[in-house]
Amino acid sequence: MLNGRRIVYKNVGEGNYKKLEDKIIKLLKTSQKRIFDKEPKDSRFPTIYLGKRKGGKVLNLKNILNFGIGYKNGKWVQKDECLQSFGEQCSLTILTKGNIINFVAESLNKKPIKAKIIIDNKFAKKLTINKPQLYSIMKFKKDEQHKLTLITKPNLAVYSFSFQ
Repeated sequence: MLNGRRIVYKNVGEGNYKKLEDKIIKLLKTSQKRIFDKEPKDSRFPTIYLGKRKGGKVLNLKNILNFGIGYKNGKWVQKDECLQSFGEQCSLTILTKGNIINFVAESLNKKPIKAKIIIDNKFAKKLTINKPQLYSIMKFKKDEQHKLTLITKPNLAVYSFSFQ
């Protein structure tokens, strides 16, 4: 945060929202109502990142799967921020947790990309991915672990999976 040309506060990454908000209010000399009375709670389950920069683990598909790792089949390339599909029949498999599954993805060729979602080896639904955003994959009645496979075509960028 700058005050004139001088850095007066720096916040890197997530968290410390209340402290950041307090500093903004002080510098702007305003009496706005605070948004953050306390820090937001983290999800019970860690996000699975697929880009190199956030330490995403991506391996070739195996028989034994572990939570927190993306398993690719077909031509995928791990970029700094995402995992990008290049082949005609690419699949990405993860183990899920919780009862709500989301992911952040985008079509890189400016046209919508269709993806099939397979849950526990059974077809679940089709998704259309276009602009970069959070997409809802599935909501289950119970918190259970599932095997999720996403089947897609070239130019899909998958950034992360999150669970609730």
